Amino acid sequence: MDATITNTQSTTVQIKRTHKKPYKVGSLYFGRKNTSRGAGWIVSANEDMSNPVAEFEIGKLARAYCEEVRDEEKAKKAFLKAVPSAEIAVNIPAGTGMTNIFAEVTDNNIV
Repeated sequence: MDATITNTQSTTVQIKRTHKKPYKVGSLYFGRKNTSRGAGWIVSANEDMSNPVAEFEIGKLARAYCEEVRDEEKAKKAFLKAVPSAEIAVNIPAGTGMTNIFAEVTDNNIV
């Protein structure tokens, strides 16, 4: 009998995440940075998690961030539906008042 024992079985233990793809909340996605345990969470507008918008250490914070953004988008959409004229932006400088648009333009009256 041979006194040396060789271990022919090698086991590899790999910790896997519980989800394969990132979660979607509203228009944002959030998921793990890496497959290793203890990896942080990232929020992205793309499903492939490229160009992250924000990073978090805790998944609940990432989800809360996505939910806040979703709720703000819903509120804005509801407001614009209720008040359609709010979407039209009029940029009139303060203090200028009504002017004659047919008047001759000179260097003195350019504001």
